[in-house]
Amino acid sequence: MTRQIAFLTIGFLTAATCAVAQPGGGPGVPGGRTGGPGGPGMPIAIGQPPIPGAPFSAEGVTTTTQTLADGTRIERTVTAKIYRDSEGRVRREQTIVGLSALNVTGEAQTISIVDPVARVTYSLNPANHSGLRSPMPMAVGRGRIGGAPPPPPPPPPPGGDANAAGGPPPPPSPPPPGEALGTRQIEGVTAAGVKRTEVIPTGRIGNDRPIEVTDERWESTELRVLVLSRHHDPRTGDVEYRLTNINRVEPARELFAVPSDYTITDAPPPPPPAPRRPE
Repeated sequence: MTRQIAFLTIGFLTAATCAVAQPGGGPGVPGGRTGGPGGPGMPIAIGQPPIPGAPFSAEGVTTTTQTLADGTRIERTVTAKIYRDSEGRVRREQTIVGLSALNVTGEAQTISIVDPVARVTYSLNPANHSGLRSPMPMAVGRGRIGGAPPPPPPPPPPGGDANAAGGPPPPPSPPPPGEALGTRQIEGVTAAGVKRTEVIPTGRIGNDRPIEVTDERWESTELRVLVLSRHHDPRTGDVEYRLTNINRVEPARELFAVPSDYTITDAPPPPPPAPRRPE
């Protein structure tokens, strides 16, 4: 079971680091979200080259708030620890809650390490000191590795697909550019803001009035990483992601190395790409 958890985690990690931005479902598609399936908390560096010379450590806090029709308020907060060194290596420590797809209850902690220098990624399971190693695809190693792993996606609304909270989501994509909000100081760094608003017209998804969906993103111009985002969708509630306790000091080098007492297994290679259809 613990190995299944590790396979799911490294699948999510590989998908996130390899993803080239694809158009998201968008608010005009039933069940879609502006910004793609990963939600608004996705860092801006997905699909970009490694970011050397900008080390930091921080906590990524994702808060999901939903108010049900009867007035019941549901609020969930998930915190991850994120580290990046001067050579662009990234470490993320995350607690995964409720892996219902695997019939696992409670919490499972995972550690992911993305090393664009050695061109390898690791998914570590501290519970049994095991892990999976996966080589980074050629295109990713040449310059398509994100500056920080993504925060967790928001949980599905009550009554939704339980498996969606447990399994890794599809590769996310950031929302397209919108209204520029200028710059401001957030958590001690300068951030540039963009706000995007889309309206689902009356009748598009059976709605009897227009539905307004908004995304607000603030990205650090120095660290080149998302520091704050707010996503509002009346169908699913509000999601806020915030990078807090930012420390610009170089993280300890051992954070990006696998401990000697871990048993590492090579992950199975990804399936070959589907043959291209003739034009």
